[in-house]
Amino acid sequence: MNLYGPKQLAESMRTVRKNTIQIAQDIPEREYGYRPTSDSRSVSEMLMHIVLLSKFDYVVHEESHLSLLEGIDFGTFINKSEIEENRQRSKNEIVDLLSSEGERWAQWVEKLPEALLSEQVRMPGGGTKNRLEMLLGTKEHENASPGAAHGDRTVVGRRASSDAKAAGGSRRGRVLTSAFA
Repeated sequence: MNLYGPKQLAESMRTVRKNTIQIAQDIPEREYGYRPTSDSRSVSEMLMHIVLLSKFDYVVHEESHLSLLEGIDFGTFINKSEIEENRQRSKNEIVDLLSSEGERWAQWVEKLPEALLSEQVRMPGGGTKNRLEMLLGTKEHENASPGAAHGDRTVVGRRASSDAKAAGGSRRGRVLTSAFA
C-alpha cells in the first residue's frame, strides 16, 4: 500500500501552485523586472522558470521516457529555458501560464501509473532516483522558489544548483529579493 502516490502529489502541487499564483498576483507588475544583481533572475524570469520546470518533467518522463540522464545536454536546455524566461510577457500572461501549466502538470501526474513512478532513473554521476522522487523535487523546488512574505520584503528566488552551473547555466547564486510598495 502506497500512502503517497500520483493523486496526492498532484493535489499537493495544486496547493503549492495556488500559493505561487497568489504571490505572483500580489507583486505589482512594475516590480516584475526587478533584479538585485545582474546575475539574478527577475521576478518575471523566476515565475517563468517555475512554468518551464513542469514542461521539463513532461519531456523527461513522458515524451522521451528517459531512464538515463547522463549525457543529456543540460546546457542547451538551460539556454533555451533562459530565452523563454527572458521573453517579454505581461503579469497577466505569466499568471495565466502559471495557472494553465500548473493544472496541466497536475492532471498529467495524477494519471501516471504507480509502476511508471517507481521506475529508476540514473542521474549524472551514477546515482538513481525513481520518477516519483524526481517529480516531488519539482514540487519542492517550486515550493522553495516563490518564498514567503516578510513584512514589506518578499523572497522570490532561490540559489541555482551547482549542477545547473556545471551544465552550462549562465547564472550563479540566484537569490532574488525585492521590497514592494
